Amino acid sequence: MRDYKWSNQNREGRNAYPAGSSALLSKPQKAAICVMAHNAAAFQRLSFPSSVAFEEWRRTEQSAAIGKPSLRGCTQDDYKPLMAHFLALAGEMGAALDAHIMSHLEPKRLVMFKLTEACQKSGVTMGYAGAIVRNRWKCTIDDLSVKQLWQLVFTVKNRKKSVKTGKATR
Repeated sequence: MRDYKWSNQNREGRNAYPAGSSALLSKPQKAAICVMAHNAAAFQRLSFPSSVAFEEWRRTEQSAAIGKPSLRGCTQDDYKPLMAHFLALAGEMGAALDAHIMSHLEPKRLVMFKLTEACQKSGVTMGYAGAIVRNRWKCTIDDLSVKQLWQLVFTVKNRKKSVKTGKATR
């Protein structure tokens, strides 16, 4: 007997807004974090009797920064906040501030890229998306949250589909 997939199966995953990247850190990224941790320890003139003591210190600092004590469980979303934390401990405040700002802007940059891509595929301009934003949320594209931006991406995609199939749009 064959198992059939019903239309409401996996609905949460299908309707969810794409979150940040859940891919694990690569080996070069993990190495870069460990090097930055060594630089931070050297800047603070910390000396460790063994590599185990250094690892305990790094894990404590890492847990304070992102809430995860091990690099094995860290994802791409954790990379920039970790680098910002260790850069700050190493005394590189400018680079730490840049990394911290980029960690917060990354999701919005991704959505804006997807919005531009959706507009190009649909054959419309960003002005069309801006008009949707003004009518729906009464603000500009820059004022939208990440969730609202994803809604806008799906609106642009779906409106183009409904025009192709002949269904009326709002």
